[in-house]
Amino acid sequence: MNKIYLDKEYNIFINKIKKNINFTFLKYDINDYFIINNHHKDIFHNDISEKILLQIMRLSDNKIYYGIPSPCYNRYLYYWYATRIISKQITFNNLFTNNLLNELKKINKNIIIITNNNNINKFNGLNILEYYFIEKDYNKFLKNSSNTFFENLTKKWGNKNNILYLIDAGFLSKIIIYKLYKNNSNNCYIDISTVFNNKNIYLKNKINNNPIVKDNNCWMFEPLSTNFEVSIILTLFKKPDTLQKQIEAILNQSLKPKEILLFQDGIIEPYKICIDQKILKLLKKYQISETNKGVWERFKFAQEASSKYICLFDDDTIPGNRWLENCHYNMMFNEGIYGTVGIILKNYKDYPYKDYFRIGWVQPFSKAVKVDFVGHSWFFKRSYLKYMFDNTEKYQAYKYVAEDMCLSFKCKQHGILTYVPPHPYGKMELWGSQKEFASKYGKSAVAVSMNSNNFFNMNKALIELKNDGWKFLYQEDNKYIKKILYQVKSEEQKFEKGNNILYLKYKILEFFNKLFS
Repeated sequence: MNKIYLDKEYNIFINKIKKNINFTFLKYDINDYFIINNHHKDIFHNDISEKILLQIMRLSDNKIYYGIPSPCYNRYLYYWYATRIISKQITFNNLFTNNLLNELKKINKNIIIITNNNNINKFNGLNILEYYFIEKDYNKFLKNSSNTFFENLTKKWGNKNNILYLIDAGFLSKIIIYKLYKNNSNNCYIDISTVFNNKNIYLKNKINNNPIVKDNNCWMFEPLSTNFEVSIILTLFKKPDTLQKQIEAILNQSLKPKEILLFQDGIIEPYKICIDQKILKLLKKYQISETNKGVWERFKFAQEASSKYICLFDDDTIPGNRWLENCHYNMMFNEGIYGTVGIILKNYKDYPYKDYFRIGWVQPFSKAVKVDFVGHSWFFKRSYLKYMFDNTEKYQAYKYVAEDMCLSFKCKQHGILTYVPPHPYGKMELWGSQKEFASKYGKSAVAVSMNSNNFFNMNKALIELKNDGWKFLYQEDNKYIKKILYQVKSEEQKFEKGNNILYLKYKILEFFNKLFS
């Protein structure tokens, strides 16, 4: 796992300016996110801005760099932008601060200022060719003044090269830069919006005060080498009413998935499931089995995905909107299988009847936990599937069970362990399953887990896997299990005693789920 750091990135771009290497720097922040997602409709009534901002995000040009929030500042926005901007040329949106002007005073660079702020004293000492002032009323500028503004500017400077443009105009900076760059790419364009609000270049402050910030220096995953692509594998059996909710949850993820595939298992009963055409258009591939093949077939089907990572869901699992982000982020630090609910065995002989502990949405905890195996959803490298189907025919014969156990068992033989990522209280957007839906659909009469015969086969399969060499956590590291169980219980008690309003909501929701399930 490679990272880039803010201080080094800053020096790289300052050196570009010193060496007269032209580049374009575009800043995206939370305000742009709100505009793109229509949260500012009451303020920005013009759809043009939304469309242009999206259009700019889809550019792929080796001179254009996109500044986005780092994981130190806002992990949600980091993943949202990193998986929607086409270019790999991504850096920090707080790359430049007011220290930039001090650097520019040492450099003999011709500069044009475009700003909506009349306070030009801050630019004293720079070699300014001209100031351009634009209206603070963004809509008025876009509707009435923008054409004249660009005509006048490009008429005078449009064919001149190697000029440094500093643009301080909020979200309009990106639109202005985009049009100027299209006219002439042989200049340097820097979005300096909010620069004068940032006093430190990379030092830790109240916003990014986070223990993961190494040496007080913000970081992000190295854009060129980090793979964010995730394929979603959905399963359709006897719960078609959950599919729409799953699709909505997937499309609303902070980490935008690359593709969605759907496997529909065969149903013996004489009824047919019809899927809405709008849903079908969202699918990269849709396969219907003529016969009932059980829970294993969807993992075989997942081999047809094209991404490095896959996330496979049970048909009763509706994730929070940061679930993929949660799994991917933890995967970057510790590769393995990540799931929604983890099983820690205390005594394998009595599973699934007793002597085991579940962690995940059923038992929240703020840290990633090593477990024996996971269920409900699985996030892992697609390449792990080859282990799952390597000489496992006798486990596949169970048909309706053992796929979750076998995946962890076979991967562990290759040094790949299984985890549940953090499921903190009050942050259900990070959870692998939304509790209100999990309690409702997971207890449906058609659920595999509600079949007593399947319980018997789970027990039988686990004993067989144990006999074939699967070593469980309580055998390898019983101290670890005791420590985790103690910490989980302590965290629950601490949260409860704190009389936190989120905990009360959590308990109320849990009560009504039990009441109506």
